[in-house]
Amino acid sequence: MIYDIEKDEWVDPEIAHEIPKWNMSGIMAPSIPSWKYFVFGGSVGSFEEGGNRTNSRYVDDSFVLDIDTMSWNSINLEADESSKVNYWLFLK
Repeated sequence: MIYDIEKDEWVDPEIAHEIPKWNMSGIMAPSIPSWKYFVFGGSVGSFEEGGNRTNSRYVDDSFVLDIDTMSWNSINLEADESSKVNYWLFLK
């Protein structure tokens, strides 16, 4: 759900991703020229709607959704060992 401040209403956009995910982490961030929605990790798998999701697996991929174009792009994170340490310290 996205809250449209100008119209003072909630909008439920269709932002389907090619791989259904749950239990992921996401954040909406201001970016130039438009906002971006970042999704990190989560669980993927196939199941019947409303069915048991025990046949899933964890993933550590990252994606970004451009809000203006409503298009998904994969994020490839590459770093050496020293920058990984700094990155995790920053998150704590």
